[in-house]
Amino acid sequence: MGSSLTTSPPERPAITSSGADTASDEALMRRIAEPKASRGEIETGMEALVARRAKEVWRYFVRRGAKPHTADDLTQEVFLRVLRERSRFDTAQAFAPSLAALSEGDRELLCLTRFEGLTYEKAAGIVGCSAGAAKVRAFRALEKLRKWMLEGGDA
Repeated sequence: MGSSLTTSPPERPAITSSGADTASDEALMRRIAEPKASRGEIETGMEALVARRAKEVWRYFVRRGAKPHTADDLTQEVFLRVLRERSRFDTAQAFAPSLAALSEGDRELLCLTRFEGLTYEKAAGIVGCSAGAAKVRAFRALEKLRKWMLEGGDA
């Protein structure tokens, strides 16, 4: 018949607000770090990251002794830096490598007990469980991290 149909390579799907809600942090960072990402894709991706992670970042600063209004400013600065430096994101690395394998509650518990040095009793009060439950959850979270590391990050 002689008709020649040309097909162009498929377009990469845009980040939509619904897609941003379900994409992993790493996927969002890869997409907003792409030189061809549209302004809308960058904004949608950053909005999703801020919605997911701003509370954790803010709590980190407050636990370190910042007053709430200072923690607000510091949290905003963190995300502005992520936006400004997005082209430097190493797409071969996870956004939050090992801790991403944990639930938000277990991540917070580990940060409080292992990195912030709080007792299980104090950490339990913050996350809303008993001291015994905090010990068990921290132990299980550490075991999950060990497994994640031994398996090369595929937990």
